[in-house]
Amino acid sequence: MMNKPTITSLLSLSMSLSVPTIGSTNSDQLQRPLDFASVQQATFPLMLDIRTGLSAEVEYRRLLVDNGELTNTFRHAHVEFLNMVEEGFIGRWTADWVRIGETTIDKTHELASRFFIGVPIEFVANYDGYPLKLRNRASLQQLHDTLFPAATLREDASDVFSFPNDGMDDESMASIFLPALERLSLCHSTDLPLKKAVTTRTEFSANWSNKPVPAEITYELTHLDTTSRAAMISHTLRTLDPEEMSQSKDRNGQPHHSEVNHCVVDTETGRVKEMSSRTDIKSAHDDGSDTYTIKVTWIDP
Repeated sequence: MMNKPTITSLLSLSMSLSVPTIGSTNSDQLQRPLDFASVQQATFPLMLDIRTGLSAEVEYRRLLVDNGELTNTFRHAHVEFLNMVEEGFIGRWTADWVRIGETTIDKTHELASRFFIGVPIEFVANYDGYPLKLRNRASLQQLHDTLFPAATLREDASDVFSFPNDGMDDESMASIFLPALERLSLCHSTDLPLKKAVTTRTEFSANWSNKPVPAEITYELTHLDTTSRAAMISHTLRTLDPEEMSQSKDRNGQPHHSEVNHCVVDTETGRVKEMSSRTDIKSAHDDGSDTYTIKVTWIDP
C-alpha cells in the first residue's frame, strides 16, 4: 500500500519488490535508523526502540470510499512485542472491538469471530515494525474457512476479513490483517534532515498491476522539538505520469495512485504516537480513497 525508501534500498512495503533485512539484533531491543546516504546535511535519526515486553494500545478509524460506497469503522486492539528474531521481532496483535456505524462488536457479540475479535494474530516484523508474515496463518485460515465456507476470497467492502487465494505471499497476507502496523512503519526508524524534503523515484508492485509501477516518494522531517519529545514526519507517494496511467487502465489495469501520511513521533523512543494516512486511486473506471486515523499508547515493561 505504501513505500518507504532507504535511498539505497527503496522498497519495504507489501507493494514493494524487496524488503530490507536486519543487520544485527540483540536480545532486549532493536534500533536501526534508515541510511539516507545521499543527504549532505545534518540528519536527525529517530530510531525505533522495540524491546521484549513492550506493548501498545492501538485505536484507529478507517473511512473507505469505493466508487461512491462508504464504509466507516473504528477499531481498538492491543499489540505485544514478544521477542527478537533474525528478521526483527515477533509480536501478537489482538483486536478488542470494532464499531461499524452505530454497532459495536466485542468478544461477547455473536459476530465476534467473523471479525477475529479476541483472536491472537502472531506476526514477524522487521526493524521498523513492518509486518513480514503471519506466524499462525494456517490456524487463522482454518477459522475463516469454518465461518465462511463459501465466502468470496478477497477483502470485501463490508470490512470483514477474507482470505485471498493460496497464492498470496506472506507479506501481502500480513498487510490485510495488520494494516495499522503497516502504515505506522512508514514513520519508524528514519534519519532525515530538518525541513528539507528528500525525494526519490522508485517502483513498486501493486495488486492492480502485473508489472512494476513507477512512483515518486518524498519524506520530510517538518518539525523537531526535543523538549516536548515531538517530531513530525510527512511522507507522500505518487505514481508518475498519472494521466498516461489513467488512460492505460483498460490495457494494463494501472490507475493513478497517491498517498499522503503525517506522523507525530516521540523523539526519545522513535515510536509513532499519532498518524493520519490517506490513499487515493483514480482512473477512468475507479474513484476511491482509504483514510486511516491512528493513535497509539505505548506501554513500557
